Amino acid sequence: MLPQFSNQTTLVIFIFIGDKMAEIINWDDSYLVGFDEIDEQHKVLFDLYNSLLSVYRAEDRVEYKAVVNHAFEEMTSYLEYHFSTEEKIWRRDEAIFPEHRKLHSGFVKYVLQATANDSDFESLGALLDFLSTWLLDHIQTVDKRQFQELREKGLL
Repeated sequence: MLPQFSNQTTLVIFIFIGDKMAEIINWDDSYLVGFDEIDEQHKVLFDLYNSLLSVYRAEDRVEYKAVVNHAFEEMTSYLEYHFSTEEKIWRRDEAIFPEHRKLHSGFVKYVLQATANDSDFESLGALLDFLSTWLLDHIQTVDKRQFQELREKGLL
């Protein structure tokens, strides 16, 4: 079950089919939102995602579950920190804050549900596709727009 997202946000989800694997996501300046602290956090999220993808692609499955769980815990912990940082900024404009927080909550709920099911290898691939798509889309369509709105209102 997918989380409910705002009508304002378009979400594209790639379906995990056969041997198709999630891809590394590379940071470039097109993802800059113009707020240094958040841009640096977004770069860390790209790195954490790519590390998780590396674990997923590893040939050694002996300690796979423990390594994947650790990687997800690290990413989840950092996402909580990042979302908290962003939400402090969004509170500057009460028109932005509730909707953005709802997006973050829906994302976290989906990821927690997906990882709570003792995910197997294929479902992890689907989750990785979801994570990369959501992260890229969220930065490009939501964060960039809302940072611009805050700048235009003189709140940054």
